[in-house]
Amino acid sequence: MANGNGKWTIVVPKNRSLKACREKVERLVEDEGIKKYKVLEARGEDIAFFVHSIIKEGGKAIGITGEDLFKEWKLNNPSEHLDIIRRYEWKDEEAMFNKPVLCLLGPKKKELEDLPKKLRVAISDKYKRISKHYLNFLEDHGYSFKKFYLSGSVEEAFPHGIADVIIDIVYSGKSADECGLRCYRKIFECDMVAIGKKEFHHSLPKISIVK
Repeated sequence: MANGNGKWTIVVPKNRSLKACREKVERLVEDEGIKKYKVLEARGEDIAFFVHSIIKEGGKAIGITGEDLFKEWKLNNPSEHLDIIRRYEWKDEEAMFNKPVLCLLGPKKKELEDLPKKLRVAISDKYKRISKHYLNFLEDHGYSFKKFYLSGSVEEAFPHGIADVIIDIVYSGKSADECGLRCYRKIFECDMVAIGKKEFHHSLPKISIVK
């Protein structure tokens, strides 16, 4: 995987939800003729793996991804030495909280305190570790959870009676509203981050991730 020609690999997300990030990086590399960067597309949740693997093989790599996805990778790989080397604040007026936020969602017109102490929770499988840490906190306050993980359509588990509460990313909030859900708690607010080795900081291209 190492780049024998000395080029940097900049790994960008191919996820539709991170399209703005990918396009801005690719446009910068193309328009400004930055020959030292090779662009590699990967799913946002896999970017840390690619960056880590390229560096381990002797190459030079930087990744741009969601902070939530990197946090999950770090929790799964605590001994690996990748760091956030730059943070790009995510600002989008179309987003409910101006950025993606991992939330605990529950039925409208209720509060968490109104629900039973034993709950079924559907969780996006991209956020197992972050969710576990948060649910451990609630368990310390008397709650218990039957957990199951879904790779998509997580919010749909509520209106079909499969789950009592949901943990998933909220962006516009439209799908949560349509499923009869609202945000009870913010678990993790997500900006975009550049990841790599700390000493790679000065090699980052100057990009903006503001939508």
